[in-house]
Amino acid sequence: MQSPQKKPKQLKKCQKCMKEFPFLYKTVTDGGVRKKVCQKCASYIERDKIKEKKEKTKAKKKAIRERVTDKKLHTVFARLIKEIYPLHCHACYKSLVKGTFDTQACHFVERGKKVITWDIRNVLPGCASCNGFDQSHQYELGKNINIYWGEGMAEKLREMRVETFQWSQYQKNQLYELFTNPPQSSNIEETRLLILHKYLEIKNGSTTN
Repeated sequence: MQSPQKKPKQLKKCQKCMKEFPFLYKTVTDGGVRKKVCQKCASYIERDKIKEKKEKTKAKKKAIRERVTDKKLHTVFARLIKEIYPLHCHACYKSLVKGTFDTQACHFVERGKKVITWDIRNVLPGCASCNGFDQSHQYELGKNINIYWGEGMAEKLREMRVETFQWSQYQKNQLYELFTNPPQSSNIEETRLLILHKYLEIKNGSTTN
């Protein structure tokens, strides 16, 4: 009796490289599609996934490093204040030296009030002693704010302090750019007005994304 002939072994085609193999190694997801692939293609796909994951992690860490934090904003904002106002203490009126610890940016309304913490109308140069230990310095700050920005501005800032406001990350990025590269004019008074105008645009969300 003649023995039955064995059927030829069916080869399977790798859905990645399209080559034929006696068997396929595993089923993997490639580009969002489930595929049966050979061992070589499976190792390539796994390698690419690991590489992609590392790149995403690296990009995320970079974004965190470059993210504009409140601390970074306060640093550049304080530097700007010392550039656009006369460099003397606006409470005791002694002269100040740029770049020293004694030269500080003093908030009329405390900087914890986000709605005006980066408003140039609310902050003036002052000395460390007045800013840290003399509570009455706010009275002098208020007087000078009214001189620079018009009578009643200090009171307006006090009223604004009760407003609830949250800066978006996009707005913080814009403020950082404004404070590090402020618009310039032929005199310091006009420069302050240009900065304020741009600041209010950012705050009100009227700038172009």
